[in-house]
Amino acid sequence: MDINDLVFEVLQASKSRELVPLGMAVADPALFPHPQLGRALASCMRKLDPFSTVADLPPGNEALRRAIAQRYASDGLAVDPQEIIITTGAMEALSLSLQVLTEPGDWVVVESPISMAPCRP
Repeated sequence: MDINDLVFEVLQASKSRELVPLGMAVADPALFPHPQLGRALASCMRKLDPFSTVADLPPGNEALRRAIAQRYASDGLAVDPQEIIITTGAMEALSLSLQVLTEPGDWVVVESPISMAPCRP
């Protein structure tokens, strides 16, 4: 099976109201205070510098990368902040990693990412 097909199948299944995506760390959308979030978002967007939306694209925010390197150092691991890449999620991290580590025609085997169980009241 093509990995893209599998990813889209899993994402499509996660939209179902009858299934509980036990392998995904996402909260039930009904739990979010949508009106309050909308007001907060509108307020923030009015103050947002338009270029801030692209300022922290990979390799990511420099201060955050330094803080992560310091955290590694406190555990006895020397990691250069320039070797740390911040992504917007696991899929971007996997994509960037695969672009670096593989060549066209290479095989990549991926375990099924989640198990979907029917939601029973």
